[in-house]
Amino acid sequence: MSLSISNLSHTYSSSALSDRNVLNDISLSLSGGEQLLLRGISGSGKTTLINILAGLLSPSRGSVSLGGQDVYAMAEAERDEWRRKTIGYVFQTHQLLPLLNAWENVAMPLSFAGTPRGESKSRALELLESVGLANHANNRPKELSTGQRQRVAIARALINQPELILADEPTASLDEHAASEALDLLQQNCKERNTVLIVASHDPLLNGRFERVADLAYGELVEKDAVA
Repeated sequence: MSLSISNLSHTYSSSALSDRNVLNDISLSLSGGEQLLLRGISGSGKTTLINILAGLLSPSRGSVSLGGQDVYAMAEAERDEWRRKTIGYVFQTHQLLPLLNAWENVAMPLSFAGTPRGESKSRALELLESVGLANHANNRPKELSTGQRQRVAIARALINQPELILADEPTASLDEHAASEALDLLQQNCKERNTVLIVASHDPLLNGRFERVADLAYGELVEKDAVA
């Protein structure tokens, strides 16, 4: 499964302010299993690009296709269904529901899809075991450490066996050890499942961990040497 971005641009328009160009004519291709580190300072447009790739924000110009499917040629309802089946999203601050325990949070995407509760729980427990949290399946987020919560969020992103995983500053709230652990889990799972992985971050600890690296600045995307 491949991801293709062609001549992508995005401009934020406001009646009170001048138009702001965030992305300018970006093109990029990733094959199944490839992993990209998207670097850039806060405000550089990383989250905008991630949201466009997730089908959440229509670009001003250009196209995004995954497996030959043009994301923005779909109707909105069709795109919502496509996103649920195809995209895994790891948020900066895990975004777990406080009243649900760990396995219920992981199983949530399956619940939305109408998967029977027993099957959802079984798959969630398998993933929690794979991220080292089998003994915490019934703990609620407040009973978990920050690093454990992020591992739950990673398991949740993986449960639908997505073709593309997007992670927006996934290590921002973690210490160095927890960040390294979370990235190991994410990268290993994506490699095993041949999933395209894009991690947007300005955390220097991530340098040297990715096959491909691209810097986003002033709306321009430039690929760099992977060890930079």
